[in-house]
Amino acid sequence: ADKTAMVAELWSVIREEILEVRRDLITLEQRVSELETENLQAIQHSQVTDHATARQGSVILDLSR
Repeated sequence: ADKTAMVAELWSVIREEILEVRRDLITLEQRVSELETENLQAIQHSQVTDHATARQGSVILDLSR
C-alpha cells in the first residue's frame, strides 16, 4: 500500500508539471503570434515608406526635366 501511495503522489507531481509546461507553451504561442503580427506590420510600414520614397524620387525627376 505504501508503494501505491508513492506512485500516486509521483503521478500527481508529474501531472502538475505537465500542466505548468502546457501553460508555458500557450504563453509562448501567444507571444510568437504577437511578434508575427508586429513583424508583419513593420514589413507593411516599410513597404509603404519605400513606395512613398520611390514616389518622391519620381516627382523630383519630373521636376528636374
